[in-house]
Amino acid sequence: MRKRAVVRVTNCAECPSRGECTGAAAGRAITIHPYEREIAAERKRQATPEFREFYAKRADGERVISHLTRHGARQGRFIGILKVWRQAVLAALNHNIKGFVRRTAAAA
Repeated sequence: MRKRAVVRVTNCAECPSRGECTGAAAGRAITIHPYEREIAAERKRQATPEFREFYAKRADGERVISHLTRHGARQGRFIGILKVWRQAVLAALNHNIKGFVRRTAAAA
């Protein structure tokens, strides 16, 4: 549930930001998320070098997961744990072989 705060201006004619603000007679309604403090704190944490270092590692892992899901690891096409596990292993092998070929071609 979102909280609402309504800002009421008593004398809009004297306001220097009159052209950028609302023209509504009742004032301007601003929606505030219930976790606004936590969101602001997280945005501040994301600007730190420690977070950037952590996120760089996480981005690599997420890219691998994305490749695997595109090559068959999202959904089991077979029935049975062993068959689904084999499918996931084959998707991982496919990803690793493509990476190996890409790296050896770049080195040559």
